[in-house]
Amino acid sequence: MIKHKPKIPTGPTSGRVKEEERNVGVAAFLYAASREADNDFHLIVGRDHTLAPEMYMTIGGFGITSKGVTPPSISRISIPPGGHFKKFFGTKLPGMTYDFYDPPIPIKIEGSPFFDMTHATGSRPGHSV
Repeated sequence: MIKHKPKIPTGPTSGRVKEEERNVGVAAFLYAASREADNDFHLIVGRDHTLAPEMYMTIGGFGITSKGVTPPSISRISIPPGGHFKKFFGTKLPGMTYDFYDPPIPIKIEGSPFFDMTHATGSRPGHSV
């Protein structure tokens, strides 16, 4: 996606590219999560930690409003068996710094992919351990 033709714009009004106009579902592991100042959550997910090389990605942008209302998108992050993100964590939702999970938590994720060009290069996602 970094070498996408045409180049993926980063402006506030840029639209999605063809590759992002679909829904996907994956099984993964939740390694860390944090709540951002705008009430969005950022999740660091990856494949099984016993496989090499390590692979991680950041999932973000699904929030809980100040009134505690959960938008439908958050229900797409499910933690087996049958729990949803907010229900699973209850009163222990991640705070403003990353909570790390050892062992990582198996999850299922469904939604549309978005390649954030503003984070296309650089260090691995999340904060240092």
